[in-house]
Amino acid sequence: MYYDTANVVIATEVDGRGEQRKLQTKLDNAWRAFWKDKQLSTANNSLDTLDQLLASNATKGVSEESKVLIALVVSEFRQCINGQPAAGTATLAVSVFYFDETTSDGKGEPAGEGVYLFVDGNHLASTDANGQAMLTVPAGTVAVQAIVPSTAIAEATVVASEGTTVPLQLILDDSKEVTSPVQLSVSGMTGDVLPSTFDSFAITLLDNGASRAAVAVAEVAIEDDLGNTLERLTDDFQVDAFGRLLPPDLAVVANAVAKYPGKALVLRVMAEDALGFTLLGTQPLYLGQYTLNVALVAPPSNPSLPVAGVQVTYQLMGTGLILAGTSDGAGHLTFGQVPLGNANLDSVTVEAGRYYYGQASFFLPRASQARVTMTHADDIANGVPRFELLSLPNATSGSSTSADGYDPEIAAHREALHAQLNGYGDLTPMAAVNLRVGAGAANEPVSGSRSLTASQGTQRVILRYQVATQEYPYYVNQQSIYNDTWSLSVHARQSGQQLFNIARNVNSQLRNAPVWLPDGSTGYIEESFDVAALTTEGPAELLLAAAVTNVADSFLPTIVDADLSDDPDRLIVKQVTPERLIKTTGDHNSYSVPLQGENNILARWFTLTLDKPDGAQVTRVRAELQHGSGAMPGGQIFEEGPGANVQVIDDTTLRVRVTLHAGGTVNTVPPPAHAITYKFTVFANLQDGTEVSDDAISATKRALWRMPADWRDPARRYGMRDSGHDDWLSARTWDFISQHGTLLTRIDDISGEHGRDIGHATHDVGTDIDLYHVYRFAGATSGGDNYNRLRNALIRVLSLPAEQTANDRAAITSWTADTRERFAAILSTTDAQTLYYAVGSAYTSSGIALPRGWARSLLVDGTVTASGQQLDTGLGAWGFPQDRLVYNAVHNSHFHIKRPRER
Repeated sequence: MYYDTANVVIATEVDGRGEQRKLQTKLDNAWRAFWKDKQLSTANNSLDTLDQLLASNATKGVSEESKVLIALVVSEFRQCINGQPAAGTATLAVSVFYFDETTSDGKGEPAGEGVYLFVDGNHLASTDANGQAMLTVPAGTVAVQAIVPSTAIAEATVVASEGTTVPLQLILDDSKEVTSPVQLSVSGMTGDVLPSTFDSFAITLLDNGASRAAVAVAEVAIEDDLGNTLERLTDDFQVDAFGRLLPPDLAVVANAVAKYPGKALVLRVMAEDALGFTLLGTQPLYLGQYTLNVALVAPPSNPSLPVAGVQVTYQLMGTGLILAGTSDGAGHLTFGQVPLGNANLDSVTVEAGRYYYGQASFFLPRASQARVTMTHADDIANGVPRFELLSLPNATSGSSTSADGYDPEIAAHREALHAQLNGYGDLTPMAAVNLRVGAGAANEPVSGSRSLTASQGTQRVILRYQVATQEYPYYVNQQSIYNDTWSLSVHARQSGQQLFNIARNVNSQLRNAPVWLPDGSTGYIEESFDVAALTTEGPAELLLAAAVTNVADSFLPTIVDADLSDDPDRLIVKQVTPERLIKTTGDHNSYSVPLQGENNILARWFTLTLDKPDGAQVTRVRAELQHGSGAMPGGQIFEEGPGANVQVIDDTTLRVRVTLHAGGTVNTVPPPAHAITYKFTVFANLQDGTEVSDDAISATKRALWRMPADWRDPARRYGMRDSGHDDWLSARTWDFISQHGTLLTRIDDISGEHGRDIGHATHDVGTDIDLYHVYRFAGATSGGDNYNRLRNALIRVLSLPAEQTANDRAAITSWTADTRERFAAILSTTDAQTLYYAVGSAYTSSGIALPRGWARSLLVDGTVTASGQQLDTGLGAWGFPQDRLVYNAVHNSHFHIKRPRER
């Protein structure tokens, strides 16, 4: 239980893939050493390493609150294993069967010999010729998997009492995409950065830190941060003698990544090992182009401030790329090669109880030095510039999209749009703006500050702000380089300590709070701060400061409006935090909205953090589902007091359920929106009975809707169904199916509820579709069986006299011709990015050794040669371009349409 809890906490609290991978690897190693190898000291060593990672820069992207929670559950796991007596055992009598869609229970023939059996992630045995095995397992609850590498999987959770024998029947689902997760280690990369001067790119596949040798390349691709394929490099890699993936020509990789300066990229790799397992790994990748030197400078308020030994954090704004370093004796440090784009630097030092912050946000188009002043609140109030950006000697911009050059057509469009808008249109100004800062000349920060004096005894101060930009919607939706930056902070004037700080670039606010509303603003946002300690002995001055930079040109500015007040009776919803799914391959941002009258199976919750006046009591909460234009018809989920949907965690925290469990109220046919938000209004009564309220809106979420009714007909489905449904799709996938249904075969899976992991690595956002083969062989009982019948027919054709195999030849030819025609139509007439299908795994029977790739050879060449025998379909080579077709073993049983993933 403690191991499972720790695993879930790490998965839900750590966003960065690399950081999550490091921590889970150490936890898994500890569990394996304790449970399987009975090596307690080794287990404790792994947990020691995990604790060290939490305390080091290796997990700098994890919040301190998350680190505390992770450390707590890891400590509980450690206490458990160190105080655990020798575990009792039980026996599982396992029987494994193939799936058969023609039977009432889906149970087909026994699976036979060689099915791998795993218990709690550890391989214990393989099945015998009857598809059976006896497993000795720890008493209690265990997770069991049966796996045919790359082909089929069955899973079950079993509770077995000590000394008992529990029978367990497992049915293999051959419609899943059975992959084994690995980590990628790429030579030439420094962390997640690939310097533009890289001189190697060898990809090593790692399983819990140990190398796992590949024997065949299945896919190498560069994707964007959403998972859209940008560059297909599979044919440009090969496997070396050590099982690593190498590009014979480094220029291929260099040219591919050079197209995407400043972008968050993902390297996606699939490969097969000698046992037939398909290994899948991803690695964040950013192209490092420019040296960034940082020089920390003492401020006018304290010219002798020491600037040595200060930790400085760099972030490519709006991404997960975070680097850290420590200044030398002169206050200098260098961040090697960093990407083109908006850089944010953050540092702090304290002397004699006074806080000094080195903070800067700027567009980096060339190798530069950032001279960052460690400013106290006094310096900010006096207008001291926070930083100065200087070009390094001989520095040049390496991209036509840098600040040195723009497309004239784009520039003209922006200038015309700027003149047309002439302000902020219908944007409602704040009633009493204390501070307004608007962007000016290109790449020149504009800043301002104002003060508020809180009287003695003031308990809290409230910040209210809104941000607006003319870059939205057009250029923000394009994720263009015109990515204005803004920041806002509140300081205690005497000490200089920051009570609040936020820095954003406008592109990131499509998804990340505070999100853009239809009018191009964030709407009013409120924060509160406890200032009781500052005002105990007298008044306290607070400083409100803002800065905005118009990135790349002087058109379409961004503004920040803000004020401070000390209203003691105001209720504030300070934060809206979505709870994460326990099991998903995605980003946890998919939310399923059921059909009218139907319910969600899996609940989704938000945590609301409140600041209430003393003595105020929450009476009710209204939760509403919204789309981009605001209120959605039927979108009110509920308005009710504490109970099943509104849980009071403590005086400042509510847990609110947003899924529908009393019948869906939204007309989802057709889907009304691609993206949704949740609006929460909290009502409370003051001690005198006066009702107060406040509302807040969640970050944008991806909506998933049920598939059209005619496609939910069981006759148009195949495979095994998943709890919570497996036909959830995006609004645009609904349109795709409606427009191109004649090109589709029977559908298996699209997405699980809320993007839950249902055995497909990329089925988390409702865009990818798994379908049955184009050609069905007579008598086939599943997608996997259809593939086997194709393979067996080919074996007969190559091993028997021609007069005995005329029907087999005709069927293989029809399979080839029909598949070619359908795939060409899908790729030519729809928005499909990629089609995945059968490669044809190596197989030997009747004296014929089919090589890996025989199915691909049939489709691409129209011929197959094996063991000196050849089948020629007579169709000739397929002239259709192959760059958007990927052939691998996990798709031997079905084909997969990969569609565009959208923000």
